[in-house]
Amino acid sequence: MLGFLAGGVWAQGRERKVEFTLSFGFLTNLSGGGAFTGSLMTLGFHVDFHAGELVMISPEVVVAANNFYFNVATIYPGVILNFKIGRFFFGGGVVLPNSVNSARSEKGDLSPKINIGFRSFGATLAAYLITDFHEVFKRNLFGASIGFRF
Repeated sequence: MLGFLAGGVWAQGRERKVEFTLSFGFLTNLSGGGAFTGSLMTLGFHVDFHAGELVMISPEVVVAANNFYFNVATIYPGVILNFKIGRFFFGGGVVLPNSVNSARSEKGDLSPKINIGFRSFGATLAAYLITDFHEVFKRNLFGASIGFRF
């Protein structure tokens, strides 16, 4: 009986339609200077809505700040359409950067975001590129993160 209940709980966990992820990582500007100069630490919250076996729609909010001092930060709300192949995923979407400090806030331009990642054992590893609609692949931000799903 106990094995039957444990198996039922395990099966329910595999069939979840909505998952939440808290992620930590970095974001760096690849356009000028050296990569990783001026890297920012990131904290993200993601919601994955599973639409079948192969598709996820993932709204997200990522906050990028210098060394965890969040008095000056850029907030990246966005939505990504991801495709799943086994434990891997890849996709694209848009983000809208908003710079915030104690004196003012400034909204940026809608920007495309491309990502790729791996999901396993409650963790997510992801790498992503945020570019510019006006100068695609000329002004680039690269990021990577590790997330914990719940």
